[in-house]
Amino acid sequence: MAILLKLTRGARTLDLNSGIYKVAVGFVPPPLQEVANVAVGSSANRRVGGTLVGKRALDRDFIFDVHIIGASEAELRRGISDIQRFLSQAGDESRPTYLQFNGVTDVAFEPLWGQYGASIRYEILHGRVTISTRYSIADLREKGLPNCRVSLLVKPYATGPEQQVASATGGIYEDRLGRVDGVSRGLRIPEATVNKMTAPVFRDGTTWDTLWTTGANLIKTRIDDREFVGFDRFSTRLTATASTLNTFTLSINVGNTNTHTFTCFVKLPDLGTPTSSDMELYYNGTAQTTVFTEVGDGWYRAEASFAGVNSAVTAGVIVKDSRTVYVDGFQLEEKAYATAVAYGYQFGVVWDGTVAESSSTRTKGQLKIATADVMDIDQGCVRVVWRTAYPNTHANDLYFFSAGSADLRAWFQASDDKIHF
Repeated sequence: MAILLKLTRGARTLDLNSGIYKVAVGFVPPPLQEVANVAVGSSANRRVGGTLVGKRALDRDFIFDVHIIGASEAELRRGISDIQRFLSQAGDESRPTYLQFNGVTDVAFEPLWGQYGASIRYEILHGRVTISTRYSIADLREKGLPNCRVSLLVKPYATGPEQQVASATGGIYEDRLGRVDGVSRGLRIPEATVNKMTAPVFRDGTTWDTLWTTGANLIKTRIDDREFVGFDRFSTRLTATASTLNTFTLSINVGNTNTHTFTCFVKLPDLGTPTSSDMELYYNGTAQTTVFTEVGDGWYRAEASFAGVNSAVTAGVIVKDSRTVYVDGFQLEEKAYATAVAYGYQFGVVWDGTVAESSSTRTKGQLKIATADVMDIDQGCVRVVWRTAYPNTHANDLYFFSAGSADLRAWFQASDDKIHF
C-alpha cells in the first residue's frame, strides 16, 4: 500500500505520490531532534555525572527523493517547477506550508475527533527541490527523472489535524482584520442583519467600482496590496484634489425613516489615526458626524447613525482636500448600533438580488456542540472565552451558550445589564 505524502497550504495541495510523482524507496518520517541541557556542577562532581535540567527541540533538515515520470522533457520540468513554486511560499506564519504524511491511505477522510488514523503534518520553514543528477541522460530526460531531491527545513514537532468540536450555521467567520500576523482572534458570531449597501466590497477586477459614483475632484484606484485590503480581494484608494466634488457614493434607498447605522473601514497611508479632517461618512448629500474606532494594523471603523430617507439618496464617503484614504467593507443597516460587515460572498450571507449589485442578508451565527461525541454533560465544566463588541447599553440579550430548553445557559440580559447563568 502506497503512503500518502502531500504538500499543503490552506485549501491547496500537491500530491507527491500520485500522477507524475512517486516517492522513492527509503522515505522515513523525520525524527524529533532535541538537545538536552545538562548541569554537571563543579570540578568536585567527579562520580555522580550530570543532571538533566531541560530539553530544547530544534528545527531539523529533512531530505527525501521523488521520482518524476512524464511523457516529455517539458512535462518533467513543469513537475519540478510545481514543487519548487509550492515550497517557495513556505515560512509564512499566517499561512503555513505543511508536509502531510500518512502510512495508511485506505481512510477516505481525517477523523473529526481524536488522532487515531489521522495524518501528521510537518510545518515547512524553507524548502527546495533539486533536479536529478541523471538529467543529462537523454532517454531518461524525456520519460522520467528518478531521485529528484526534496530538501526541507521543518519545525520540531509534528501536528495532527485540528479537531472539530462544533458545527456552525449562519454568518460566522474568523476575526482576522487588523492582526499584523494574520492569526485569528477567535470566532465572530454576529447577529442577523441586512446590509443595504449594494456594492459593499470590491471584488471583480474589471468592474470593481460598478455602481459607485466618483466626484470629479476625487482620484480612485483599485488596490490589491494585502496590507491595504480589509475584505475580499480589493480595496479602493481615494485621493481628493479639491474641497468640492470629492465624494464616493452609491445610490441607496433604505425604504423607511428608521434609525440606521452606517460603517466602513478606513486606513491611512501612514497607518495613522483618521479624523474628520481626513474623511467622513456621507449620506443624503451631507457629511455625517463620524466616530473612528481602532481595529488594529492601521485599520479603523468609521461609524455614524442617523434617520433613514425613504427614497434613493447618496451613501458613501467624502474625502477632505489633499487627503488620501483606503476604504473597504461598507455597511448600512437598520439598527441603532453597528454589527460585523455582511456581504453575499461570505458564508451564511446571501445577495438579495444581483450578485455584488444588491443588498445582503445575514442569518444569525450559531454554534452547535455535538455533546454526545465531545462532552459528558454530567461531568466536568464548560469554558467559554467571550469578548463583546458592544457596551453594556446594548439593546439585545446576548447568549454565550445554552443546552436543552433551559437546562444550562448563560447570557447577557439587556434589561438589567447583568450576566445570568
